[in-house]
Amino acid sequence: MQKKLTTSVEEDASVSEHYNEVCKREARALKEKQMLEQQLRLDRRERLNTQLAAKNTHTKAQAELDESQAEIERRNTDVEAQATANRNQDAQYYADQQALLQKQLAELTLRAQKFGAESLEATEGLRKKRLKLHQEVEVWIQKYDEEMGAAEMTYQEELAQTQQVAEELRQCTEEQDSMLHERLEHEDCVRKAEEEWRAKQAAEVMSRRAARIIQKSWHVYKVKADAEKKKAATADKKKGKGSAKAKKK
Repeated sequence: MQKKLTTSVEEDASVSEHYNEVCKREARALKEKQMLEQQLRLDRRERLNTQLAAKNTHTKAQAELDESQAEIERRNTDVEAQATANRNQDAQYYADQQALLQKQLAELTLRAQKFGAESLEATEGLRKKRLKLHQEVEVWIQKYDEEMGAAEMTYQEELAQTQQVAEELRQCTEEQDSMLHERLEHEDCVRKAEEEWRAKQAAEVMSRRAARIIQKSWHVYKVKADAEKKKAATADKKKGKGSAKAKKK
């Protein structure tokens, strides 16, 4: 009986706890539902505001587009009118220029005809003058050939004389070179003989100097040897006197 009561109490506690948990979940769900509904209302309001702003923007853009199209049409009309006026003005200007050029062409044609006639006369005069100049040139060429022939003969004569003088100059140069070579050889022999004489004199001077040095060295050596002998003799005498005194004692 006690076991059944314990089981019943535990079941009641479990049911109560489950009920409380269910109530808490329902309360949280309700709160979340309210928050979601509020968020949904805010989203709807924001969407409506966005749509309204987009509609206003579209209306404003359409108005600006219509105004731009009207401005473009107006400008196209002005440009076409200006282009028509420019075409008419250019056509008139080109017509005036064409008339002026035709007038100038006629004047130039007349001047060309006049110049043609004058050119024919000038050409005939130039031809005659050219023929005269050609004849004069032939005369001058003939005279030049004669002068050049005479100059060539003079040149050949002078060339022969020049060659003869050059040959004589070459022979003189060879003789001078030969004399210079002999002179150089003579000077070389003299220089060598002088160098040999100087070398011989220097050798004799060195021999005399060496002899004097040897004699002086021998004299010094001899003096030193004599001094050493005298010193040794004096020492021997002193030593002999000492030995005699020792014997007397």
